[in-house]
Amino acid sequence: MEFYSHHTFRDILKAAFVEKSARNYQYSMRAFARDCRLSASFLSEILNGKSHPSLNMINKIAEALSFDKTQSEFFRYVYLFELAKSPEDKSKYKSLIFKIRDQQLYKRVNPINFRRLSVWYDFSILTLVGLKSTNQEYTWIAEVLGISQHEVSASIARLESLNLIENIDGQWVAKNQYIRAGDKGSQDGEQHFHKTMVNRALECMENKPENERYLFSVVFSGKEDKFTEFTEQIQEFANLLAVDSTDDEANDRVYGLNFQLFPMSERLH
Repeated sequence: MEFYSHHTFRDILKAAFVEKSARNYQYSMRAFARDCRLSASFLSEILNGKSHPSLNMINKIAEALSFDKTQSEFFRYVYLFELAKSPEDKSKYKSLIFKIRDQQLYKRVNPINFRRLSVWYDFSILTLVGLKSTNQEYTWIAEVLGISQHEVSASIARLESLNLIENIDGQWVAKNQYIRAGDKGSQDGEQHFHKTMVNRALECMENKPENERYLFSVVFSGKEDKFTEFTEQIQEFANLLAVDSTDDEANDRVYGLNFQLFPMSERLH
């Protein structure tokens, strides 16, 4: 699991222990406590939620475990978010967490390469190959996505050429499960991709039963200078949903989520 996909400082510590023990089967919780510069009993109480470390202790643990600067900041912010009492502090640390997560967790496709990945099923196949339940036969992928085998073959070739997937022992493996299309849609390729996503949503609206799709629209008023804040809130929600769902090994379907935030009127004054 990616470092920046964790939601609590305890999850980060537990993941660090799992990572270390995976490299050395004799590695114990007592050894991990020593590496954290804590007593084994106190570390156990922390991981079980019975004790809470101080901020100073959190900083020392990050240093002891050799977290880099950004990892240490993320570790500290998730800790402070958990401790925050006021809505203002919660919002402050939440924004800092999502800012780091957005920068570190997601791999963005640059505009030049994005022109080659400008259809919805490129990212669907990228997501599919990351699922344990995926049959990697082209015929199967074509069937579950409703596209041709030729389109599957061409898409996989594009993904491989852009170093987004690799073939390991005859199996395609995604190099990063957190891939994001361009946010602003300023390039031709990005615009085309977003159009194909909207068209795919329209197809599902016509062809999928209501219990398999969800459509929601809202019209509201707002200040023009709040537009950036609106988009940041949307990105935070999308990031949280994607991270929470992607790390479930039992996933058995690929979903698409579209957001369109646009003016319904001209500026009133």
